[in-house]
Amino acid sequence: MKNLKRLFCTALAVMILFLFAACNGSTPAAQSTTTKTTPTETSGKTGGIQKGGTLVISYMKDMASALYTKQVGPAEYINDMCIYETLMRTDLTGKAQPYLIESLEYDYDNLLYKMKVKDGVKFHDGTTMDAEDVAFSLNLYKETGRKSSSFCSKWDRAEATGDMEVTLYLKEPDMTLPATLCRDVGTVTSKEAYEKHGEDYLNEHPVGTGPFKLASWERDVKITYEKFSDYWRGEPHLDGIELVFIADSLVTEASLKNGDIDAAYLIDFALLDKLVKDGFVAATGSVMTQLPFLAFDTVTPENKNNPCANLLVRKAICHAIDQQLICDEIFYGYFKPINQFCSVGPESPYYSNEVAGYEYNVEKAKSLLTEAGYPTGFKTFISVKNEQACLDAATAIQGMLLEIGIDAELRIIEEGDYGIGMTYWDTGMFLHFASVSADVLQQMASQWVQGLSGIVYGLNSIVKPDNLHNTIMNGIAAPTIEGAYQAAKDANKMIIDEYCLGWPLGLGPHSIVLCKHVKGGDWGVVDCYAESLWNCYLEK
Repeated sequence: MKNLKRLFCTALAVMILFLFAACNGSTPAAQSTTTKTTPTETSGKTGGIQKGGTLVISYMKDMASALYTKQVGPAEYINDMCIYETLMRTDLTGKAQPYLIESLEYDYDNLLYKMKVKDGVKFHDGTTMDAEDVAFSLNLYKETGRKSSSFCSKWDRAEATGDMEVTLYLKEPDMTLPATLCRDVGTVTSKEAYEKHGEDYLNEHPVGTGPFKLASWERDVKITYEKFSDYWRGEPHLDGIELVFIADSLVTEASLKNGDIDAAYLIDFALLDKLVKDGFVAATGSVMTQLPFLAFDTVTPENKNNPCANLLVRKAICHAIDQQLICDEIFYGYFKPINQFCSVGPESPYYSNEVAGYEYNVEKAKSLLTEAGYPTGFKTFISVKNEQACLDAATAIQGMLLEIGIDAELRIIEEGDYGIGMTYWDTGMFLHFASVSADVLQQMASQWVQGLSGIVYGLNSIVKPDNLHNTIMNGIAAPTIEGAYQAAKDANKMIIDEYCLGWPLGLGPHSIVLCKHVKGGDWGVVDCYAESLWNCYLEK
């Protein structure tokens, strides 16, 4: 990892900080299964909607590319809300539903999915979406997409098998495809535009079916979008959107209070809490998908200065972490403790009641360290992204580990190095704020199995035991959804209890703050970066 900044907090300083905080239904494998479209509900008023105006949204950092195959972070996802749409979309319960298609049919025995493409959907270039566009977009992602190895490995190819019918042929069964098509993987672009202009052009001038189209892009300053009058769901209420880039949280706060911006995506829960107290609205949603996860280097041998290779050490560290304190003091009550790699919470069908986890118990942690051969502790590292919420959580963990004799220095990773940094760290721990989809098994298949490549959390630092890999892959190939649910439950027992590959700090929403005059938009209702800006309006 290049350009890593190292921050060492002394034991006394961390302990002071820590002590201060402490005081304060079945889908059978039939020949054909069809799911009908369920539109997203509008959260704004049904009457008196004001037309016009420009919504100004802020985020910390500009995107690298506007092409859907090259998504790497939140700025790209915010852009996608304006420009692009996906074949499937998550509904209010977290279930994948058809969106740019009318139906999705799974033929398990013949290893294929059939899609009926929605009629009357136009692209920003004026062409009308058909089966050729959908098949082209799916194949393009499979061939060039950043997460192709994680999500497309079971695909053979997509073909237009009718004017408005697409068949996706599989090499192996894949129960998770509906959820996959809710992601960037399921984005549709204009085949004609791509073949006419090429990838480099579309990196700067994206063509999608979304409610807004890109009008101008001033690098590292702002992106301007104008409404797409031919949008298939009807003309958007807003005239346009501006996405401005503000790196400093104090400037973001001032911009909100001065009325310079209308909404902000934050990575600072202290600021979110402060703004809510000042009368702003926290759009924290109903589906909890953000999972701060502390993973261990289980690849580097213990005798190579990596005590975390020892299972007892890993369990000791987990017992030393006070999840409730972190959720209350670092995440300001927006997060709740959870003992497994799972979104939504105990109500998720993927959630296992059999996972024991690690209750907060300092004495047990000390005992496990002694049993592991480290009675006085040791020195190690916690790698973490240079974002406020990440740093706050890592610093709290740092203080908790000092209680059991572990001196953990923070390795601060800058934004530009983070993609590579999260794939490999040479010792210790890595704290990553993971976004876990409602389809937990699909998410597991993108991280906890063998044979992946590209930007994957823990790709070269977390072991993927054979039984864990096989359990997840068997779940994906299961003929019924119940088989997928059980596979995720069994996998979590292995990830947490058997191998202790990592430990979540809690489960919560992404943080979005709105001015009170921002209405509609379904902000945070389903998931972060899945807002419905088509029905958003400004009540001024």
